Amino acid sequence: TSTDPAPEVPVFRSGASLVPLGVTVTDSAKNAGAAPAAASTTRYYLSADQGKDAQDLLLTGSRSIPLLAAGASSSGSTAVTLPSSAPAGTFYLLACADDLQAIAESSESNNCIAATATTQVLRPDLAETSVSDPPANLSAGSFFPVTDTVQNLGNGASGGSSTRFYLSADTLKDASDTLLSGSRAVGSLAIGATSMGMINVTVPIASTAGTYRLLACADDTTLVVESDETNNCLPAAGSIQVTKPDLIVFSISSPPASAPAGSSFSVTDTTKNQGTASAGSS
Repeated sequence: TSTDPAPEVPVFRSGASLVPLGVTVTDSAKNAGAAPAAASTTRYYLSADQGKDAQDLLLTGSRSIPLLAAGASSSGSTAVTLPSSAPAGTFYLLACADDLQAIAESSESNNCIAATATTQVLRPDLAETSVSDPPANLSAGSFFPVTDTVQNLGNGASGGSSTRFYLSADTLKDASDTLLSGSRAVGSLAIGATSMGMINVTVPIASTAGTYRLLACADDTTLVVESDETNNCLPAAGSIQVTKPDLIVFSISSPPASAPAGSSFSVTDTTKNQGTASAGSS
C-alpha cells in the first residue's frame, strides 16, 4: 500500500498554540500493488523532515483501512491529537499506511507521505523576571514576605502553575537547596503576560545557620511543558543570614567524692547560648 495526498490536507495550522491540539486529518491510501491488500491501519506523525524515523512523534488517532483490491484506494478523515509532551519546533505531518505492518508488501519504503505545509508547535516559557530581597537576618522557623513576577516568554499560552522559593548557597537551584514553606499559585498566562504576587514563606526550623541567596522558581512542580526548562529560577539580589541558637553547658560543679545509692546531691551548672538567635526555654 502507499498513500496519496488529498487535494487539501487540514494539518496542524501554522501558529497553532493549544497543547494538546486536536485537528482532523484527511488522507488517501492506495493499493499500488498487483494483489489485494488486507485491512490495515494508517497512523500519523510529526516529523522534523519528510521521512519517518524513530525520532518522529506519534499522534493520538488512527484510521482503519478496509481490504483494498489492486489499484483501489480509501480516503477518510481522522481526528488526531498532539500530545502535551510534544516539543516546540516546526514539523511535517506524516500519514503512514499499514503502520502496524499487518501486510507483507512488495515495497515497504513508500508507505509514508508528508503534507506539503509544515506546522509550528508552540510552547510557553515561564521565567521569573523579578523577586524581592529577603531580610538581612532571620531566625530559622520564622517567615518573611516575598514578592515575585512570572512572565510567559514563550510563543504559546501557558496553563496554571506554581512558584516556589528556596534558600541556596549559590545562585543556582540544586538538590542541596532548602525549600521554603509556602508557594504562589500562578494562573494561565497568555504570550508575554505576567503575574505578580506576594506570599509569606517560612524558613524550616531544621535549616542550617549560614548565609544564603533566595531563589524564586516558576512552575516548580512542572505542571507546564515549556520550550525552555532551564530559565525558571531567579535569585534575589540580596542575601539572607539564617540564625539559630546554640546551647552549651560550659561549667558544672564537681560531685561529692562518694555518695550512697539513693542519696541526692546538688549540682551547679551554667548554660550559655553561643548561637546567633534567641533560644526558647529548655
